[in-house]
Amino acid sequence: LLASRPYCCPECGEQRDHWRSLAMHLWRSHLLDLDLHRCTQCNYRTFSAFKLENHARIHSEERDFTCAQCGKGFKQLSQLRNHHVVHLDRKNTPHKRWYSQQTCELCQRTFSDSKCLRKHHQAVHGKVKPYVCSFCGHMSARKAMLQLHLRQHTGEKPFACNLCEYRTGDHNSLRRHKMRHSGTKPYKCPHCPYACIQAISYKMHMKNKHPGLDGLYACSLCSFRSVSKENYTNHMSDHKRGFLAVPAQLSSPSTANSTASTE
Repeated sequence: LLASRPYCCPECGEQRDHWRSLAMHLWRSHLLDLDLHRCTQCNYRTFSAFKLENHARIHSEERDFTCAQCGKGFKQLSQLRNHHVVHLDRKNTPHKRWYSQQTCELCQRTFSDSKCLRKHHQAVHGKVKPYVCSFCGHMSARKAMLQLHLRQHTGEKPFACNLCEYRTGDHNSLRRHKMRHSGTKPYKCPHCPYACIQAISYKMHMKNKHPGLDGLYACSLCSFRSVSKENYTNHMSDHKRGFLAVPAQLSSPSTANSTASTE
């Protein structure tokens, strides 16, 4: 028989191996705060002073980690490290296959390193959601998704438009909002003059106005498909430069000579 764990929850009887684990369980499941560091601006609790310091950054406008090449600021060092990949000269990189080695085999999305690819598998294909909201129990696949969710509770809106008074808690919402100022519409229908800002609007347009027609830009060399012509063009360029390997099952002469559905 397995020995019982040394720490037992007095509320529900759940057992844990470590006191810290039990303390977090007491807070998340029963809202009992024992020996936890607490955030002064929201309901967040943790046993780690370092994690509390890291959490506090979601309430701050400060971005202490700055890219030396473009000046873009980030709240966490890990975000800056992931950003650095946009400045790599992939054409002159000694190991040209680095890019193809970080491609998801299930959906063809590409990532800067194996850690990002692993997180993608966990979040999108594995449906693992380890990050839990201390307010309502909502579970998220990634820490950044949980931080975005937490703003629904705190009301924090750190992203502001520099052209009007619009503020939001989601940087993607701000990006789409700015497109309304500039008139940018990245999703363009290949069958009519319609163009829009969001992919979901584009998909609804295709479904309602052009039923039965394919509105996706499809790669003839692999299974990549996209509603964005720009993403499709960049993807095909990566094939041409050798950054993306052609899957063996798609490398037959008959397949290689086919064309993209929207070319």
